[in-house]
Amino acid sequence: MILVFTASPAAAQLSPYDLAGRAVAPEIRLDPEFPEPNEEVTATLTNFNDYAINTTITWLLDGVKISDTNNALNISFNAGAERKTQTISAVIDRSSGRTIANQDLRPAYLDIIVEPQTHTPSFYQGRALPSKGSLVNLTALLSDSDLYRNGLLYTWRVGRVVLSGGPIYNNNKVSFEVPYGRDVVISLDITTPDGITVAEKNIIVPSVSPYLRFYEASSLFGLRTIPTTNLVLIGNSTAVRAEPYHLDSRVYNAPSIAEWGVSGQDYSDVGSNPYEITLQRTDQTGSSRLTFQVRDIRELLQGAKGSLNLSY
Repeated sequence: MILVFTASPAAAQLSPYDLAGRAVAPEIRLDPEFPEPNEEVTATLTNFNDYAINTTITWLLDGVKISDTNNALNISFNAGAERKTQTISAVIDRSSGRTIANQDLRPAYLDIIVEPQTHTPSFYQGRALPSKGSLVNLTALLSDSDLYRNGLLYTWRVGRVVLSGGPIYNNNKVSFEVPYGRDVVISLDITTPDGITVAEKNIIVPSVSPYLRFYEASSLFGLRTIPTTNLVLIGNSTAVRAEPYHLDSRVYNAPSIAEWGVSGQDYSDVGSNPYEITLQRTDQTGSSRLTFQVRDIRELLQGAKGSLNLSY
């Protein structure tokens, strides 16, 4: 972003003063400060409160007067095409002199790709979400990054914490572990090596708690994709799979604790897949309570437990 001011000796008469009594030149503030292509932008003239007679304000876009904006302190205009630099100007005239405030802008697309490294079943049609303590990968995509031959600096923040210890040179990717809270605020500032801000973006990513769902599995028909809380054992045996949603993939692949229980007793007849067991029919009839829990002993919130009713 480039700010250019050209002021006559009379500029001090057109501006308010700071606490030290020095005149402050008028400036143009853009909202949004870093627009996307063809986005509507509001330009506001700040540090100006002189409404004297014979004072006029004229707005120009790339040197062309913008119609119906005479003497307005704020105007709206189109940010223009991608990679095209525009200059918005406010010309302040009075009998004793002229002040010109310029503001350059070059619209660009900035997207942040959020990839939570958490588990969901292969048949799940939703997206994986972050959970407390889980790993998240971030990737920044800036549409005109190739125009900056000297490279760019990427400063990532999660809340108020700066990731990687500071700006990352020419690396648009970073990872972090989700802190405690319902939402995660992610901020990105992209600057040139000499400190000029190119783009910035803030996003909010929800953080959820992992949970379990149980599914009946069959060697003949495969896995039923409708979860169940009540299972009736009709044949001689049945298999049940516990699927944790939004559990950190590192915990899912190597859980510290993965325990099944039947009617309060540990059930150890588990095969190579700790998330699936096979139950055999007995001569008795009745019902039992089937339970399962998975947990990481280092991060207690990285875990889930649940139960279902089993009738036979």
